[in-house]
Amino acid sequence: MARPTGVTVIAILSLISGLLGLCGVSPLLGISVIGAIIPTGVTQILGAIGIVVSALLVVGPILQIIFAYGAWNLRSWAWWFGIVATGISVLGVIIGIIGSGGAAVPTVVTNALLPIIIFIYLLVPDVRRAFSL
Repeated sequence: MARPTGVTVIAILSLISGLLGLCGVSPLLGISVIGAIIPTGVTQILGAIGIVVSALLVVGPILQIIFAYGAWNLRSWAWWFGIVATGISVLGVIIGIIGSGGAAVPTVVTNALLPIIIFIYLLVPDVRRAFSL
């Protein structure tokens, strides 16, 4: 089956988002590594914490890149991967709203629009068929 145009669009957007996410994490990782090698206790601890945080932050962009690959090639696992990944993104938005006490609602909701649109689009029957589901 030919790849639907919408799947092509979300694959490209996911790839771009993943690559930009990796670019966003790299300065934190670089600064943390430099802090970890400075021979004083506080900077080493802060550097180690920064490295752990960077490792956690890099997971999301890597998952987006994997999803982009799977969606581009219409792999059946990519549909599930997209559903889970966008579901986690939306859950993160809800946690962000709760964590901010509602102060960051406009920003957080704006950040949630693309994952929500992708989630809904992946549920369309023709899209599911394209992924052989």
